[in-house]
Amino acid sequence: MKYFNYSTITNEWITASEHNTYLITKNRKELMLYGNNDCGQLGTGNNENSKKFIILSGYCFQKIACGFGFVIAFTDNFDYFGWGRNSWGQLGLGQNNDCNSPQQIHLNLQVSFFCLVITQLYRLIDEQNK
Repeated sequence: MKYFNYSTITNEWITASEHNTYLITKNRKELMLYGNNDCGQLGTGNNENSKKFIILSGYCFQKIACGFGFVIAFTDNFDYFGWGRNSWGQLGLGQNNDCNSPQQIHLNLQVSFFCLVITQLYRLIDEQNK
């Protein structure tokens, strides 16, 4: 885990849930996060909470959305990833085990734009198929 120098942060995207904060840095597209991690929602490969921002390395995330204990994000190549609570299959991975590291979501869409919506039931909705 790498901690960050707060004075150099310029964020492009920020979102938060009840016990977590996530931001994407503008210059390097790094995902910085902190907070509760009981379901793996920090994506660090473990379930340890963090009281300081840490960087989730190896991805170039463009946007991120969070639900109750889980996260959905997409990269600059429009690869979608989910991690965290998955007890209802809300990550779209075809199973219902919690994931403490980013897992690629295979959408098989033939569209150039995809909209993620997190509903009260915490489901991933493909706006194209409404």
